[in-house]
Amino acid sequence: MIQYPAELPLPLQDGYGLSTVDPMRATQMVTGRMRYRVRHSYVPTELRFNFNFSQDEAGIFEAWYARTINNGLEWFEIQLQTPAGFALYEAHFKGIYQGPDLTQISRWRYSAVLQLKQRPLIPAPWEQFPQYWLNKNVIDVAVNREWPEA
Repeated sequence: MIQYPAELPLPLQDGYGLSTVDPMRATQMVTGRMRYRVRHSYVPTELRFNFNFSQDEAGIFEAWYARTINNGLEWFEIQLQTPAGFALYEAHFKGIYQGPDLTQISRWRYSAVLQLKQRPLIPAPWEQFPQYWLNKNVIDVAVNREWPEA
């Protein structure tokens, strides 16, 4: 799998946001009620973000985009922050990036939209045990303190 270059910075928080396609379809019945059904089980998630690169980083990014991922056609892995945590995700550029826009003397701003291959969810079935998931850091410290050899 192609990797996002580790030498390049991750996206900025400014403008960083996720959106998910609605998987349901609603049909209005004659009685006025709505009938809901699942339209599709694969629910793509899109991620909007901005990069701020130095001149040298911008050169690497544009060459990587053009040659390594074939002008955005190939899927690649990148570390991203989502509500499920900071993890490695398979992503694909939805279209070509916007920019570069000169923001400082030698800093360049790029905007892009990625499509994630999998919806960023916490591992199953942790939603059934929210008390453990929400306190996982405390549990980890306690286990490592009490049973360090385990």
